[in-house]
Amino acid sequence: MSDTTQKCFGKTGGFSINFNQDYTSLSVVSKQGYRLFSLSSVDRVDEIFGTHDEDTKIAERLFSSSLVAVVTASEPHKLKVCHFKKRREICNYSYPSDILSVKLNRSRLVVCLVDSIYIHNIRDMRLLHSINNMSSNPAGLCTLSLSSHLAYPISATTGELQVFDAGNLTSRLKIKAHDSTLSAMN
Repeated sequence: MSDTTQKCFGKTGGFSINFNQDYTSLSVVSKQGYRLFSLSSVDRVDEIFGTHDEDTKIAERLFSSSLVAVVTASEPHKLKVCHFKKRREICNYSYPSDILSVKLNRSRLVVCLVDSIYIHNIRDMRLLHSINNMSSNPAGLCTLSLSSHLAYPISATTGELQVFDAGNLTSRLKIKAHDSTLSAMN
């Protein structure tokens, strides 16, 4: 492991990296916390925030705003929405099982569990809709477009997915994307 990698991610490994919605920021999640980086140019990456105190599973930044959605390993069923510049928790929500993924856009915050999805209004964090009794989705696969189209797998054995309009809260269409199960969505 290089010195730069150790400085950014620690020695224990177990980290993930994710872009924000417009690819201007990078979140790095590790057992030591999470860090946010600004990608101001291809030659420069600047750290804009970092925590070093809690094993973090998920950190999703909303575009280039100060809003970040965080899930920790110690409370995997709890979503914390934070203002990272003020170092303040805005709100939190608890769910019936572990949170596997979180997706954001300018109007919606989506929380994916193994067998359900919760859709919140990003402005006031009010729960708008839940999709329950889904086929098991242990990887928490889902993706949310900028126009609030949400896609998620609907079969544990085939590559079928549902496209759901999270803006209008209606099912749109089903797509047979693959013959076998889906392993990733972006």
